[in-house]
Amino acid sequence: MTGQRRGGFSLIELLVVIIIIALLVAIIVPSLWGARDAARGASTQSLMTQVQNASAKFETDHHRLPGYFSARQMGMQTNEANGFTAMENAMIDLAGGLVGTSPPVGPTQVAGGPGSLPDGQVTIDTQRIGVGENLYFVPPAKFYKTQGVDGQVIGGQSGGTNPGVDQIPDLVDAWDSPLLLWVKDDTAIRPIDPTNNSYLCARNSASGADVTRSARYYWAANAGFLGARALGKKQTDQTYDSSGSRPFSLIGQDAPGVIANGAPSLEATLGSPNFPYRPSGAIMTPQNGQFNPAQGRGGFIIQSAGRDGYYVGSKERGGQLYTTRGGGDTGILQYGWSQQNLAMNPPTPHTDKDGKVTNIDILKDFDDLLSTGSN
Repeated sequence: MTGQRRGGFSLIELLVVIIIIALLVAIIVPSLWGARDAARGASTQSLMTQVQNASAKFETDHHRLPGYFSARQMGMQTNEANGFTAMENAMIDLAGGLVGTSPPVGPTQVAGGPGSLPDGQVTIDTQRIGVGENLYFVPPAKFYKTQGVDGQVIGGQSGGTNPGVDQIPDLVDAWDSPLLLWVKDDTAIRPIDPTNNSYLCARNSASGADVTRSARYYWAANAGFLGARALGKKQTDQTYDSSGSRPFSLIGQDAPGVIANGAPSLEATLGSPNFPYRPSGAIMTPQNGQFNPAQGRGGFIIQSAGRDGYYVGSKERGGQLYTTRGGGDTGILQYGWSQQNLAMNPPTPHTDKDGKVTNIDILKDFDDLLSTGSN
């Protein structure tokens, strides 16, 4: 009998199989990651909705938005160094944990607040947060995490962390980045008027009792995160990079002690694209080369950094489209893009499919998630 040889795969057949497998992986893996990010986004939106609902109930009961300290106190310049954040402030009213105004006693009690004693700090017992009756919100354990000294670098200054604040747990999104909260300053009752640099939509910080220097929102209320050099699970550096070689937050801190770009970019982030400023009711004209918002997006705004971990990140599509650029990337997000195509010379208004003048929401070109409530 003649021996029979068992057939096998040729080299070409093996290469074809490998190529097919590689193509399938290239197609399937991004889809799986996309589905995972979509699930995280939905989970984050659900969490933000829970906080908004709790806030609305608190406002109904107490006729004010949640927060032991007022929005104006949270926006004081002292908080740029203290780094006590607006969400931490709101959780005092929503989730409890407040012990009083006496200095902390014991390992679970920490001091937190936008200023110093006697009226700028309170003592919080971290073990009592979310414990007890008549709470408006109980933070889910997987979304409530302490950032620590390495995560919450107060004011972007190395070694400048407040030993109390960095021990307060923070509400995080599904990507493990802290959620920002922007609360409108109810004492800023005058209409927004940027013509004389008074009554703006956003400022870096509040100026004491000078109400003419007030704003709807203050950058200082979230300085603890926006000045961080290693924030959240991804350890993102939110601070400005003048070379543009690495990602950074367009509303992040410029440099230690310098936050000049914070307020203009914050206006573009929190200003309503539907209400541009019109001086004296006249035809809208640019102010200092860009438009200004006449209204904010809401009285209680929750912001997630999204999948990249950067709050309105410089490397996102919106960061490439809507920032001012000179010799390098200046990192200023322009609200004016919501009204006109500023890349044209002269700038041209946006139009819809029917050719009618319209506006756009520039935040749709960022992966940040926003949830707005109150007025």
